[in-house]
Amino acid sequence: MPKVLGVPRELIDRKTVTLGDAEIRVPGEGKAYACPTLIYHYIVKHGYLPPDEFLEAVRQTFR
Repeated sequence: MPKVLGVPRELIDRKTVTLGDAEIRVPGEGKAYACPTLIYHYIVKHGYLPPDEFLEAVRQTFR
């Protein structure tokens, strides 16, 4: 997807989503995790693998 005014955009589930202008917050065991919405881009395009603890918190929150 092209950038619009320098802001990355991705096609997710057939919808164009602007990335990098917000945070994702995920509750964990006794803590909360925060990451930029660009984490999607980092994972898909660059092979970034977040820590297991973060991934487990995501799984528990969004099942």
